Amino acid sequence: MQGGLEITNEELSCLFLEQKRGKIQARHLRSVKLPTGTIEQGVLKNPNAFVKALQALLFSRPKAPGVAFSISLPQELFYVTIREFPYVADDEIDEAITLNAPTIFPFPKEALYYDWQVVGLGEKSKFVVIFALEKNKFHPYLESFAHVHVSPQTIEP
Repeated sequence: MQGGLEITNEELSCLFLEQKRGKIQARHLRSVKLPTGTIEQGVLKNPNAFVKALQALLFSRPKAPGVAFSISLPQELFYVTIREFPYVADDEIDEAITLNAPTIFPFPKEALYYDWQVVGLGEKSKFVVIFALEKNKFHPYLESFAHVHVSPQTIEP
């Protein structure tokens, strides 16, 4: 079973997907409001309230082992930019991002998680979207997920 979890400053929403007879079906769509101040501008301020909301949301469904979650965090947590790179192999783009991190990111590379994806091709270049997330703002979410045995498979803005 797979699931999607959307987190905003105001609420949590969850959708479970099941595959039956070769078709994917949506199951157990549910949302819960977060107490005011739980998340402010994407930053988790009250982990206890967040965990209680996660428990209310996730444990209201029938038990289903092995749910793989894709998680959408508040957009305010992410730094997103599009950069143009020479038309080179993808591993060279990764190297270029690492080398140019001080000019790409507004915070030290060691303090963040980042990923990138080619989003367009020019005649002699590639356009790359780069997503970055500060570790110190993401770790409270990870700790909260661990309390309710949620293992993120992907993280998206």
